[in-house]
Amino acid sequence: MKKQLLIFATFTTIVFTSCSKEKIEAPQTNQQEEIAGARGGGGGVFGTSLEMGLLGRFEFQGNLNDTTGQIKPGTPENGKPVYGVDRKGVRNSAITFNEKYGVIMTDVPLEPNMSVSFWMKYDMTITNAAISFVEGSRRFSFTHFDNNRFQGGYWNFTTPGYIMSKPLSNSWHHMTATRDINTYKFYIDGKLVGSSGIQTSTVDPETLSEYTIGYCYNAGVKYWKGSLDDLRIYKRVISATEVQALFNL
Repeated sequence: MKKQLLIFATFTTIVFTSCSKEKIEAPQTNQQEEIAGARGGGGGVFGTSLEMGLLGRFEFQGNLNDTTGQIKPGTPENGKPVYGVDRKGVRNSAITFNEKYGVIMTDVPLEPNMSVSFWMKYDMTITNAAISFVEGSRRFSFTHFDNNRFQGGYWNFTTPGYIMSKPLSNSWHHMTATRDINTYKFYIDGKLVGSSGIQTSTVDPETLSEYTIGYCYNAGVKYWKGSLDDLRIYKRVISATEVQALFNL
């Protein structure tokens, strides 16, 4: 797959480059968001809709498999996957990146409305560069910036949206992004960081995307250092209540 260099500009003067491809998004179709309720204490969920519209889920429990069986297993790039302790202290239950390898997930379906959710913990400090550590080709992008700020973005060739967070501690954090034909939203730890308009009226001819995790192409290959867990990809816009429910799992 041919890699291309893209320049993503935030609403400030911040600019970063990223590996991407694909073309613009399809128009939004009517959909109804089901509400999920979080059980008190954050121990679980009830009345949940978190399985609705789930395209793929990667739990990284010693493998790169999609537990729903809808997406091909991930393929290591430049090294063997390393699995470590997840946010709950369970061994062999999160993928750990050591700045030496990455993972590609191919043939991920593209839908008019989508959401991406995962847990992350960084183990590096960015000084003079930016590394996209989860990215759908010319789609969703999650990037680690200097001062340990994190940017969520979505590229659609016309009016891309980017949201920058404040500096984050190097503990586990939950990140979610959603997009429909009008709006991109970025959440961290169950709370909305910001939203941005991404209007487009052009129909996307592509039906599949590719995700790179743990590395990107930014003036050459850049590898990330940190851990990821419970990567979920949805073919719908999950609600703010569902985002909170995922954070509470």
